[in-house]
Amino acid sequence: AMDFAEAQSMVEAARTNQCALTEAFRYRFHPQTHKLCELVQSDIIGTIRQIHASFCFSAPPDPTSRLFDPNLGAGAILDVGCYSMSMVRLLAGAIRGKEFENPVRVQGMTELLPDSKHVDTSAVANLQFPDGILAQIRCGVGSVARNSLEIEGSEGRIEISAPWSCSPAGEPAGIRIHKSDSVETVAVVSPWSAMAHEASAFADLIHSGALESRWMRWDDSLGNLAAMDIWRTAAD
Repeated sequence: AMDFAEAQSMVEAARTNQCALTEAFRYRFHPQTHKLCELVQSDIIGTIRQIHASFCFSAPPDPTSRLFDPNLGAGAILDVGCYSMSMVRLLAGAIRGKEFENPVRVQGMTELLPDSKHVDTSAVANLQFPDGILAQIRCGVGSVARNSLEIEGSEGRIEISAPWSCSPAGEPAGIRIHKSDSVETVAVVSPWSAMAHEASAFADLIHSGALESRWMRWDDSLGNLAAMDIWRTAAD
């Protein structure tokens, strides 16, 4: 789905035909992300003020590629901005003891491919959530950047290495808690990769007869695309 309307049609079709449907955000199914939500809820860094998320890579422009063909969902926001939007919504919800939270305000900016009105190669957005939580997200398909996630609180901050692919199978996750002059690393080791967790969760979904996963609910996916639709209007 490339926008809210398309995703809503998919959800309605799944509900009508009693079919399992899950958005394929692999990081959502990994214990690293689940542990991160627990840490956010624990107030370990005090009152959370801001969240920063970045997902960028550089690809050579190719009009036949899905990254640059508007008919195939071109642009940075749809390809990787969806991850940063999804993550900050997840964490904003976790802070309030919810599965996710939708922003009450979205301000977006985009850089367009030359001679194109619809292909964003770079984009940033400022988000405001309930309780005054702020987030800054960025994405790009034409720039090299540090793919990162940082959560800032009144008593410290949390940094996560590889927030989107998560830690490889058998290797510890890089969750670092910075407080005063100390740095604590929280080890989360899983024998599976994030994609393996995602595939297993979907298999469990089918075997259980349920239609949506508790890790990636339909309303969550719809809320993400609704916010992204607003972000993308900056390119109009």
